[in-house]
Amino acid sequence: MRELRPYPEYRDVNADFLAQIPRDWSLRPAVTLARVLTSTVDKHSVDDQVPVQLCNYTDVYYNDVIRASNSYMKATASRDQVAAFSVIRGDVVFTKDSETADDIGIPAYVVDTLPGVVYGYHLTTYRPSDLRYGKFLKWLLDSRYAKATFETRTLGVTRVGLGQNTVRYLRVPTPPPDEASLIGEFLDRETAEIDAFIADQEELIGLLAERRAATISHAVTKGLDPTVPMKDSGVEWIGDVPAHWDIVQLRRLLDEPLKYGANESADSTDPGGIRYLRITDFAINGALRDDTFRSLPIEIAASYMVRPGDVLLARSGATVGKAFLVPDDAPPSCFAGYLIRVSLQRAAMTPAFLFAYTQSLEFGGWRDAVAVSATIPNIGADKYATLGVPTPPLAEQFQIMAFLDSEISKLDAAIADARKAIALSRERRAALISAAVTGKIDVREHGAVA
Repeated sequence: MRELRPYPEYRDVNADFLAQIPRDWSLRPAVTLARVLTSTVDKHSVDDQVPVQLCNYTDVYYNDVIRASNSYMKATASRDQVAAFSVIRGDVVFTKDSETADDIGIPAYVVDTLPGVVYGYHLTTYRPSDLRYGKFLKWLLDSRYAKATFETRTLGVTRVGLGQNTVRYLRVPTPPPDEASLIGEFLDRETAEIDAFIADQEELIGLLAERRAATISHAVTKGLDPTVPMKDSGVEWIGDVPAHWDIVQLRRLLDEPLKYGANESADSTDPGGIRYLRITDFAINGALRDDTFRSLPIEIAASYMVRPGDVLLARSGATVGKAFLVPDDAPPSCFAGYLIRVSLQRAAMTPAFLFAYTQSLEFGGWRDAVAVSATIPNIGADKYATLGVPTPPLAEQFQIMAFLDSEISKLDAAIADARKAIALSRERRAALISAAVTGKIDVREHGAVA
């Protein structure tokens, strides 16, 4: 793409988060560009109403476009609601309330008129009087300008939302209609290229993660020497192991019994207390994060202390089975009640080897098989205690970990590079959208496909 330059001339405007616009643009309330429709259709079905399909909050939140191929839930609506809130090509529909301000004003552009489909509750729609402004308004709502404006004008405490005046009178930096259409086309094309690159990087991360897990799995269940005799481990999800290895239940490897953490709130940031370890305290690389520090008073923490090298296992919820290794440089710390502490006999099992085993495909198979789920998946200490752990001689554990430290560090570096590329691409995408819809760059020469 050729270099993007600013417009030749600008003029000052009196607007929050917007100092200037191009000379030939105007600053107009959204209501002068589009009808504003806020749906009143809920998810309930009523016998004397018209059967419809609902375009709901999640349909908008997770999709940039609304089209016929999407799947919509069944409901009913009154005839007046069908007339007012039907899904029409060119509409810009967006979320109007949520638990946090970050989830408000998330837009989608409607590419197809959908007979029989109406907008559901919690959604507001801009219906442009001139379709050339449709995509422009969608991208405007994606901009930092709109997000900052909405964030300062949300109402509510436990649930926040956009009032009608905020939605109707959002001040829109408004180019001429043909120029607005070009900006929409430009952003469609440029963001599609960025999104394709991000998708490629995410696929690469998935492949690297699979290779990482496979490398760990082979090392901790098969060892490093392909010529050693093998034997049946007697454990279905482990399969064959080297003949000189043992399979030992975790409880036989412990220096102290498995222990649950402290069921305390995580409100205190008192640096004089004992650090209170939770899942959120561990960064992707296993280090402790500084920005999540919480503490407990010494008298409460004393019964729940950890040592460097302890392994912490999550026992419930979406993170069930996730493991964390307390780093060697950890300060005096205690741990949260939804974690289980594993303190090992160092003469039988190195913490690093056990931690690596918890990253293996075999451990994942065990976790999925034993997790008890009524509404929330759970693995208690009694289940963890019976976990079968491949146990090579201690010297071989050190050899395996030296190998994994080398191999996994390379894979982790590649994954980190891909994540960085994704973050930079998302930042570039956001900056490009904001610059285009507020007139900081002139895309008129780039708006149409050559």
